[in-house]
Amino acid sequence: MPLSAAYFYGLPVLTPLDVLLRLNQPDFFVFDSNPEYVFLHHRIPGARLLDPRDFTEYELPTDPDASLLFYSSGPLCGAGTHAARRARKMGYPHVFVMTAGITGWIQSGCPVERG
Repeated sequence: MPLSAAYFYGLPVLTPLDVLLRLNQPDFFVFDSNPEYVFLHHRIPGARLLDPRDFTEYELPTDPDASLLFYSSGPLCGAGTHAARRARKMGYPHVFVMTAGITGWIQSGCPVERG
């Protein structure tokens, strides 16, 4: 697996399987950094759409100790990493990136939500 920008920024990377195993944890929040049309077509179940360049702390959980996962389209897209860096700068220490993105999620056979 090639190194991603997340690695260089010190952001932990989760695989699709790692995310799938955590999805039902109450303090684990998933944020989709894709354009809205991608989000509407397919997303991780329970994911929230979040503009990676223009979100505020009011769009994130109130508990700063919550675990936040960000993803975008795939390994070559940096939107999820960018959003994760912003969340980290806002004071959230438990921030993760799924660099495989929604394409890796689907390729891994994980469930998707649509609409």
